[in-house]
Amino acid sequence: MSRRAVWTLLVCALIACGAYWWGSQGLPGAGLAVSQWSFLAAAIGCARSAGRCKADATGVALAVLSALLAGCYALYANALMRLMNLPVLAAASVQAALALGGRLEDGSLSVAGLRDGLRQTPGALVRYVGVPLRGMREEGEAAARRGLVWGLALCVPVTGVALVLLCGADSVFGGLVEQGLGAVSVTWVLRAALTLACGLALFSFLYGLTQPASQARAARRPDLPPATLGVPLAALVVLYGLFVYIQIRYLFGGAETALMRGGYAQYARSGFFELVAAAFLSLGMVFAALCQCGRSTAIRWLSALLAAFTAVMTYSSLMRMRLYVEVYGLSLLRLLTLWGMGLIAAGIALALIKCARPALRAAPTLLLLALAGWVALNALNPALLVARYNVSMFNRGALAELDLSYLSAQSPDVLPALEDIADGALRQEALDTALRDWRSRAPSLYDASLSWLRLPAP
Repeated sequence: MSRRAVWTLLVCALIACGAYWWGSQGLPGAGLAVSQWSFLAAAIGCARSAGRCKADATGVALAVLSALLAGCYALYANALMRLMNLPVLAAASVQAALALGGRLEDGSLSVAGLRDGLRQTPGALVRYVGVPLRGMREEGEAAARRGLVWGLALCVPVTGVALVLLCGADSVFGGLVEQGLGAVSVTWVLRAALTLACGLALFSFLYGLTQPASQARAARRPDLPPATLGVPLAALVVLYGLFVYIQIRYLFGGAETALMRGGYAQYARSGFFELVAAAFLSLGMVFAALCQCGRSTAIRWLSALLAAFTAVMTYSSLMRMRLYVEVYGLSLLRLLTLWGMGLIAAGIALALIKCARPALRAAPTLLLLALAGWVALNALNPALLVARYNVSMFNRGALAELDLSYLSAQSPDVLPALEDIADGALRQEALDTALRDWRSRAPSLYDASLSWLRLPAP
């Protein structure tokens, strides 16, 4: 790249990061969508300028899905979903940029590709930070470079001494300077520092896409001995098998026992979060065993048994969730748990297929399904789904009480559901409480979304 192009890229990176740190007052909204779209366009442009843009299929899918996920920030305003989306969006965007820039040889969603992206990203954010200054030396302007460095070093003390002298010479000038310095808050200084640091890191990442990719490839690790993962896998099979027996005997059979605290109903409604976590743990072990020791017949049989037991556990957690929701209604966390169960079901199906066909690369398929499902969930406006379900259940008399404090604490996305409350007095109370709360915390332009346009004029 020419020196002019380097400085142009640096200025654009600083402007982009400055827009984020100075424009956002909380969890960013529409501004983040524009920033992410601009980042993807810049990454593709940098790679194409060097003739290294690669039309990787999974990279394109990642770029499209991450762009759609960013678009949800411009549509909806639920704080929990925005917070959860930040790491997903960052990881997907960076991995997509690396894939489209020809930096990932094994595919962006394979285990090797994910490991390669995780390895490359920290270095990519700092490796080319000094390029703007080094560019002067490369073009034979070492003296100018040294002069700039010395000038910056002398600027602070010389300006400081002059400022002190001038303030002492004129009380009016000194008073204005004091007021000006008092207006500079710690927050401003922090934002300026973060803008500079993030801008340089973004520049380094984008500039790196214009440079030749390293051809060094790590040798494939040999398979582990089957006993390394077979022993813990067998232990989990025994443990989960005992658990499944208990589920079939008591939960599915409707039997009562003294160990069921609170009786059968309370027993059935408890423990689904723990079961979902246990299912993720077992699937992680299954895929690790199949990837590392998939040639062993014993490992494949143990993995198939554990996957089958996990399927029964997932059905058990689904039963518990259904009974819990019927009594207490739906919440965003419970909806996310149901989404997690769907992902577990897809993982179980892929694990069973991989047991029969060890050569199957299940990780890219599962990760692509997970990201596509997550984007679809966001696009469906989960906060409104939860609110409409609870209001519908309440209107039919299936839900004893409607939690107005929970609904009003959500974003304006739930406003159409509040307007559907059948009880007129309750509907007006819910709308008054929610509108008063939402108007008090209306976001700035960068943090806004289309859902805030739902608010009627006061």
